[in-house]
Amino acid sequence: MLSYFFGSSNNNLSEEEAENRLLAEKWYTYSSFASFDKLKISMKTPKTFMEYQLELEKYTPINTINYLLEADDIFTNKSFRKATRKGIPIHYTRQILGKMYQIPNNEINLKTAYLNYFKKVFKNIDPINLGENVPYFSSYYTLNENLGSLNYLNNQGIIALKEILWLVYYDFPKIEFCPLIPKVISFLLIFCKKEETYFLIKTLIVISMKEKSDEFIRFQFKFTISENKKILQSFIDSFNEISKYTSKVLYSKLHKINFKFENLIEDMFLTLFADYFNFTIQHKIFFLFIHEGVKALYRIAYAILKLLVDDIINIKTAEEVIPFIKQKCKELKNYDTLFETGYNYGLTRYNNKYDTKIVSNLDFKWNVLSSPIYYIPTFDIESNILQDKDILNIWCLLPEVIKKCNANLIYKSYTTDMGDLENMYERCKLPEFSLFYCIMFILTTDKDLFGILLSKPFNIVESNFYKPNYAFLFTLSPETKLYEVSTDSDYILLCKKDKLVIGLGKNGPAIELNKSLSLGVSYKCDIFSDSELLSNTQKTDFIVDKFELYSIS
Repeated sequence: MLSYFFGSSNNNLSEEEAENRLLAEKWYTYSSFASFDKLKISMKTPKTFMEYQLELEKYTPINTINYLLEADDIFTNKSFRKATRKGIPIHYTRQILGKMYQIPNNEINLKTAYLNYFKKVFKNIDPINLGENVPYFSSYYTLNENLGSLNYLNNQGIIALKEILWLVYYDFPKIEFCPLIPKVISFLLIFCKKEETYFLIKTLIVISMKEKSDEFIRFQFKFTISENKKILQSFIDSFNEISKYTSKVLYSKLHKINFKFENLIEDMFLTLFADYFNFTIQHKIFFLFIHEGVKALYRIAYAILKLLVDDIINIKTAEEVIPFIKQKCKELKNYDTLFETGYNYGLTRYNNKYDTKIVSNLDFKWNVLSSPIYYIPTFDIESNILQDKDILNIWCLLPEVIKKCNANLIYKSYTTDMGDLENMYERCKLPEFSLFYCIMFILTTDKDLFGILLSKPFNIVESNFYKPNYAFLFTLSPETKLYEVSTDSDYILLCKKDKLVIGLGKNGPAIELNKSLSLGVSYKCDIFSDSELLSNTQKTDFIVDKFELYSIS
C-alpha cells in the first residue's frame, strides 16, 4: 500500500487517493499543463516511480542540488555531469533547467516579454481557433502523430504547446525539418511555465544554430531533412566502429529479414525513445539530451543494441523488430546497466564525428515543395464584420502565396452615416494599397456574409468593364464557398462614381452596390461558377449592414 509513505494515521487512504496525494506532494511540476492520468500510465506504477525518486534523492541530495545551483558554470561541473548520468530527482527539474540556460529571475519581466511577443504574432486571432494548422516541423500534420506517447499534456498544455510552436516558427522561419522541437517543448511544459518553456526552447535552438563546428556531435537540433539524415548515418558509422562484432552479427540478421537498420535509429532518435521506456527513464534521457546533445542518444541506442543483440538475432520477420525491441526495453529490470553500458566507452575523435554522409534511402514522408504554408491571419484593426472562424475560413481559401500576408484596412463604411464609393476609390489609389491584393467583405442585414478577392484594389473607370489578373467570389455565412471565374468574360469589374458592378452575367450582376454602399443586388452569376451569394434565393436585393475593404500585403 502506498499509504505507508504517509504514516499510520493515513492508513484509511485508498490506493488511488494515496497515489494522487503522494504525486501531488512530491512532484512539483510548477505548471498546470501536465496530465497526471497520462503520466501515471507511463510510470509502471506510481509506487515504483516514487521509490525510484527516493533513491535518486539519496544519491543527489538537496545539498548537492544547492551546490550545483550556485556553481559558476554548471555545464563544465563534473558533479553535474555525474548527477545527470545517475539521474536528477524530478522535483528539481525546473530549478536545474533554469540554472543551465539562465532563465531570467524576474518572472514578471519574462511573462511580460512573452505576452508582448504573443500579441505581436497572433494580433487579433485567438490561437485556440487555429485548429491543427500548426507548424510541427515534421512530416506529420497532427499533434498526436508528432508527439505519440510523449503527449503527457492536458488540454491547457496542448494549447500552450501550439502557441509556443507558432512563436518558434515566427522566430525561426527557415526551419525546414526538426521533429524533436515539439517533443522537447511538450516535455518542458510538464515542469516549466509557458514563458519559461518558450525561453528555453528558443535558447536551445539558438545554441544549435550557433554550433561552431558541424564536425562533432554536441548539438541538440538540426533543421533540414538532409542534416537529420546525416545524424542517423553518423550513428550507423559510429556503431560499426565501436562495436564491430555486435554490429556485424546484428546487420547480418537484419539484412537477412529485409529490415532497414536506419529505420530503427530514426524511430529511436526522433522520438527521444518515447515508446521504449517508462517515464522515469524518459525523464533521465531528456536531461541527458538537454545537457549533452544528440551524442547522449547515440550512447543509449548503442547500449540497447549491445544488451539485446542476442535476442534480436532470433527475430524472424522485419515487422517484429521495432515492437520487439520496445517490449524488451520496457522489461529491463536494471536500468543502471543500460546507462553504464552506454557510458562505458569514450567517444573518440572518430566516433564522435558528425559525418557528411546521408542516408539516401530514408524517407521522412516529407516533400518540401508540397509542404503546407503555415499562417496566422492578421488584420491591422479588429474587424467589425469577421469573427475568428470567418477569418480562418477565408484564409483557407486564399492562394498559398498570400496566406502569410497581413490584411490592412483600406476602407470601411460604418464610421459615418453612409459609405462613399468615390472616397473608397481614392483610398485604393494610395501607394501602400494600390499594388497588392485586396479583399472585400459585405455583411447584410439578413446576416449573409460574402465578398471578393482581387489581385489589385478597385480602379475607377467611367464607362468600361475591366478584367483583373485574378479574382474569386466567396461566401462565409451561412456557409463557406468559393466561386472562381469560370468563363472568358471581360465583364468582371465596373467601377463608376455611382455604382460598383462585379460580374455582369446573363441574369444580372453577381454584386452591385450603390454610391453610398448601403444597398445592393445579387444574382446567380454564370461568370463566377453560378455563384449564389444570398441565402434567400428568392431575393436579389439586400441592405448592407457593414462593408470592409482590406489590402493584403
